[in-house]
Amino acid sequence: MNESLPLFPFPRTDPIAPPPELLRLQRERAAVKVRLAGGQTAWVVLRHADVRRLMIDPRISTDAARPGFPPIGPSGANPNLRTFPRRDPPEHTEQRRRVAAEFLPERVEARRPTVRAIANELIDAMLAGPQPADIVHSVALPLPTRVISGMLGVPYEDRDLFHGFEARVMSVDPAESAQGAREELAYLDDLVRRKMVAPGDDIISRLIENEVCTGRMEHDELLRIVRTLLSAGHESTANMTSLSVLSLLTNPDARATFTSNPEGVPMAVLELLRVHSIFHLFAPRVALEDIEVGGEIIRKGEGLILSLVAANYDAEAFPDPMKLDLARDARQQLALGFGIHHCLGQGLARMELAEVLSAVFTRIPTLRLAVPVAELRFRTDRATWGLQALPVAW
Repeated sequence: MNESLPLFPFPRTDPIAPPPELLRLQRERAAVKVRLAGGQTAWVVLRHADVRRLMIDPRISTDAARPGFPPIGPSGANPNLRTFPRRDPPEHTEQRRRVAAEFLPERVEARRPTVRAIANELIDAMLAGPQPADIVHSVALPLPTRVISGMLGVPYEDRDLFHGFEARVMSVDPAESAQGAREELAYLDDLVRRKMVAPGDDIISRLIENEVCTGRMEHDELLRIVRTLLSAGHESTANMTSLSVLSLLTNPDARATFTSNPEGVPMAVLELLRVHSIFHLFAPRVALEDIEVGGEIIRKGEGLILSLVAANYDAEAFPDPMKLDLARDARQQLALGFGIHHCLGQGLARMELAEVLSAVFTRIPTLRLAVPVAELRFRTDRATWGLQALPVAW
């Protein structure tokens, strides 16, 4: 009976640590069958080596339209949001190619001065305002929102609109997610039609000219791709920024390491990504053939959830995984995926995190939490893990 299976996701007892049940099961087995909120079943794969291996295994699919695909996150609950992250080659390869050039390392690096300037501007405004301040809405959310808005050509003054859309899209409630998707796609439809008449120097305008006008991309496909980039470009980085600030504020040794070693910031960012793994419900897949994982047989057509959180806390890959160790070599962390489906914007996200965290802790050496950790509120209703607010003083 499905009712006898453990219910996924597992509850957290510590909001900045993985669910204890997830780690307990990982110690016992490589994969466990679970029941999802809607009654469906899926396998959760728990160990780093298996998650990494299956992420590049052609016997499993990322196609959200396939029967058995777990309804986890917006692409699972809303097939109309299906774009390249939830498609298989060759569809995936072709769609990803159309936007990949915008996120090449040299283009990301060229944006660093802009990101640094935005970070300092936001910090200036926060320091000039009252205390305590909420660093989520003062710095963590505005920075990536301004960056991705500028890249796409989405008006930053509309941020409250698309933040609201995205909050509903990322809801774990399928009905709310579907409603948010309809509203966001309608907003983007209007924006794209205006850019067809008056293009700018931005990703949307270039996709219209190079892909839509040449017949290589349908209008609706453009809307879904833009929604994916807009969502991924601000939601995940905002959550990672605020959680990272919290970790450094509550871990004096890690904070001292971070502030005393500017050259080590890129490696520190990888460790922070490992520790927080904000895509706590991902990565969903479906088996195309019978697959053996640690003695368990996952049958063709069964759903899998490759647990990025569990993989990043696997002691076989990361000794003493509960410790935030900024000197750790965390290059094998899987917070942003692996293989052909790794996060397209991960280079941009890592650069933004490095710049904003460096600016915050350099500019505000007396920064401290303004409330006890127990009073902080976390986003328990989203497909991504994060803070609702982070009150700070200095």
